[in-house]
Amino acid sequence: PHKAAALSSRTIRVRIRDLKTRSCCCTMVVDILSNNNNNNRKPSTAFLKLHDWRYADTLRQHMGIGPWCPSTEFAYIRSLGGHTRTVLSIYDDQDAAQRETSLAGILGDSFAHEAAVYDSLRAHQGATLPRLLAAVDFDLTPPGADNHELFYVRVLLLENLMVDDGGFSLRTLPHHAPRDAWQGLVDAAVEAGRLLGEHGVLDPDRHAGNFLVVPRTDGGFRVVMIDFGHCRSRREGESERVVAGGSGAA
Repeated sequence: PHKAAALSSRTIRVRIRDLKTRSCCCTMVVDILSNNNNNNRKPSTAFLKLHDWRYADTLRQHMGIGPWCPSTEFAYIRSLGGHTRTVLSIYDDQDAAQRETSLAGILGDSFAHEAAVYDSLRAHQGATLPRLLAAVDFDLTPPGADNHELFYVRVLLLENLMVDDGGFSLRTLPHHAPRDAWQGLVDAAVEAGRLLGEHGVLDPDRHAGNFLVVPRTDGGFRVVMIDFGHCRSRREGESERVVAGGSGAA
């Protein structure tokens, strides 16, 4: 088992069930293990989103950064004021260190943006948003290295929407839902998106792929917003209208 989160005196223990993606974040479905040694109890599941720059494969490729390896690890530690037992001159790649720190900063910002949205819209968790079970900082500071926020890996532990059991992206709506359900699902997605504006949140990356449609036990569907890494608070006097890569005009 992997220790996934510590919340004050409470520890959440999880076991990885299924690795989903290693794109901009590393995502997986996990079993939440009981802390009372009741091995006969079937574990509940959750969705774990790891904002870890080392394994953000798609983002690394987009930025022209190669896979994480020992040489970049040494350079990264040294750039943050750390020390290693044996460091060869071949590892003193300052360009690599700058790329890694930039990438770590991007993932740290993405986590902060997501956590802020879940906090702002906490009344809508479990309905229009997944329930946030825990937001965690993993301290991965190497032995002998100075403590630095860029040694931390951020984790969101979320409600598992059971997408593999009949759920789908709104982008693929025509392939999964009957035609007479389309309008209602699109309307639900529009209403969900309006919640962001009502809470002063701008999201230039909101698109059909960031909505999931999950079957309900009564035969209907639940529309859920996901992925808030590009969100930010709207400035005073700023329009709710945004364009990709920019912001709305006041």
